[in-house]
Amino acid sequence: MTAMKVTTENLNPACTVADAAFGRIDRGELSADELRALLANLAAVDPSQDQRHDPGIIVRVRDQSHLIRPARGQWLLYNARDVSQPGVKLALPELMAILEESAPSPAGAEPAPEAAPVPEASPRRNPRALVAVLLLAVGLGLNLWALAQWVLRERDPVPDCTPITDAAQLASLRRDLAGAYATGNEAGSRLLTIQASDRLELALLAADASGTLRPVRRLGYDFVWSRRRDGTICLVMDGRLQVVVGAEAATLQLSGDRYARLQSAGRR
Repeated sequence: MTAMKVTTENLNPACTVADAAFGRIDRGELSADELRALLANLAAVDPSQDQRHDPGIIVRVRDQSHLIRPARGQWLLYNARDVSQPGVKLALPELMAILEESAPSPAGAEPAPEAAPVPEASPRRNPRALVAVLLLAVGLGLNLWALAQWVLRERDPVPDCTPITDAAQLASLRRDLAGAYATGNEAGSRLLTIQASDRLELALLAADASGTLRPVRRLGYDFVWSRRRDGTICLVMDGRLQVVVGAEAATLQLSGDRYARLQSAGRR
């Protein structure tokens, strides 16, 4: 009879319990009956242990090397030198016939549906490392999203407004309203700057090493000078977002937040 050299992976000596702590155990040469008994024990391993620890038996016969894993009362047979290929589900008599080389591999055998050849074939990726990479990728855009989401969140439809076309009025608005406005004078406050080029910029105020507040995470928007039905001047962005000009052009309202004027365009 052909000698069969056996190595177990993540199994106790009797092949009844699966645990990664057992690691690889070289069992030496076993007879067909001894191997059959180990395979019977392998098929009865608790499925939850199977999923966590990937137990298996490696059998070397002549110049061939086979990897055998449990499959709900049967066995999955892999080429141990190329486990990227799907496993074949076999009953014990068919499996032993192949191992003893007394019969060819069953013709037309289909890969087992529940076999996961790629995960079992290659070194398992560290799930924590994958999560860290995903979090890093998400984090790259998270800060800008956090700044913009309060502007873009769903609101009730804004009142109808009409673009201002009078050249003299537009020139006056650009002259009088251009400047910087802020929700406060401490780090974390939001800064809104109206430019005479019909563009506004949103930013956060952050303190540098010297304690000086500086704008960071800037977002720019083009706007249209418009007037509401009640005569209020507003700046319309993206066809729906509005900056509403308060009394005497000293304050602005945007998404429920009040911005007080800091400086005029002439002192910037």
